[in-house]
This record gives sequence, C-alpha cells and structure tokens, in this order.
Amino acid sequence: MDGKYNKIVDEGKLQDSLTNKYTIFFVNGDQFISPRQLLYYSYYPIRQGNKSIENKIKDILFFKLDNEYVYKSKDLNNGSSIYLIKDSSKNEVFYFQELETVNNLKPNEILSLQNYVTASRIYNKNDLHKLSEVYFMKFLRNYVVYLVNGKNQYIKVDPLTVMED
Repeated sequence: MDGKYNKIVDEGKLQDSLTNKYTIFFVNGDQFISPRQLLYYSYYPIRQGNKSIENKIKDILFFKLDNEYVYKSKDLNNGSSIYLIKDSSKNEVFYFQELETVNNLKPNEILSLQNYVTASRIYNKNDLHKLSEVYFMKFLRNYVVYLVNGKNQYIKVDPLTVMED
C-alpha cells in the first residue's frame, strides 16, 4: 500500500512482491493452468459489475517548479498553462496542465521532481527512452499534484501524456 489516504497498490510494487517473486497458477479441478501473461489494471477494488471504487480523498504531492527540470512551456487559450519536464522523449511527451492556482497552502514537504523521477522505477538512465511517461502519468493520477512557484503560490496540475507520430 502507498500513501496515507490513497491505499493504492502500485503496479511495480505488486510485480516485485507477487508476480515476479512467485509462479502464479489457476486451478481447474486437478489441472494447474499457467497464464501466458498477468496484467494488473485497477488501482482500486472493483465493486458490482465493472464499477471501480473511487477514492475521493487523495494524498497530495508538492513539487518545486524549478524552471530547469520542470518548466512552463506555453499558455493555452483557456488561461491555463502547460509545464514540461526535461526527460520526456520526442515521440511521447509527459506534461502537466494547470487546473488552478491556490495561495497559502501548508505542505509538509516540497519535493524535487527531478529527484523523485530519477529515483523511481519509471526511470532508466541507461536507456535511450529514459522515462516511462504513460506509467508515470498513471501513477501520479492517484495523487493531487501541485507545482510550487515561490513561497505562497501553488499550481494544481493534471498529469498528461501525448504521443506524436
């Protein structure tokens, strides 16, 4: 589990603690069936049909807007802004879209986005495509994310990716 409120099961942690550690079989009578591939899609339990349980309360991550690793790219017509990060590839771009600006929040800790990314399983410094943008976006969607610009300005953002041809 991860976070105080989220109670999410991270796909990578699940692989480390279960699917990469043990051989999984399905049992049908006296027959053991080995799946070709195990995929994990839901961070939250499924309840009645295909409706997943939505977690209304999410943990908050605060990242410093350092204008080097994460930087403002452009303003959109709706008044919001786009923020890019240096480790996005050319054909798959990770970015934050501004949702709103809030003043005077009191974060316990403001993290360096570069340190957070490069210390995680979604980053491989030896690979040509260093950052797994889609996995990073899925992971951050389980949090409320703010970019901190100055002492009392907090930009609430939505993590997104776009693939280019």
